[in-house]
Amino acid sequence: MITHLHRLTMQGILGDDSGQYRTVPVFIRGSRYVPPNPLRVPDAMSDFVSRFAHRPDCLHPIVFAAQAHIQLAVIHPFVDGNGRVSRLLVNGCLLRDGSPPASYPATSRAEYLATLEHAQTTQDIDAFVGITAEAVDWMQQRYLLAMRQTLL
Repeated sequence: MITHLHRLTMQGILGDDSGQYRTVPVFIRGSRYVPPNPLRVPDAMSDFVSRFAHRPDCLHPIVFAAQAHIQLAVIHPFVDGNGRVSRLLVNGCLLRDGSPPASYPATSRAEYLATLEHAQTTQDIDAFVGITAEAVDWMQQRYLLAMRQTLL
């Protein structure tokens, strides 16, 4: 599913590399985080899929979705488009668990990127979970507003 999401979102941008795990080292512009060696990507993704196939009952859906986003960003399995796929994955996790989707507003992009990098480099995920909760709340407020306007 993850490679399919990547292919769908990146086909017009990456061409034949869309939907394919990276085979070259990459660096994230403006970030201190260095993704793992490309030889580790297939095994890391296999572990990722096993870990995030189902949410443990004791874990809140927003925390689970944020953890999935962070871990996919840590692996950085594609040459480009990792953020897009991660955000789609977050929404897939949330919707599967009956939660509203998240929309990380462009006005909060710097904070989003800073908290993601912090989670990647320190294992402290609290700030990123908070950003994800705010993104879910933001989207839920948009839905409620639209419903109120429709019903009036």
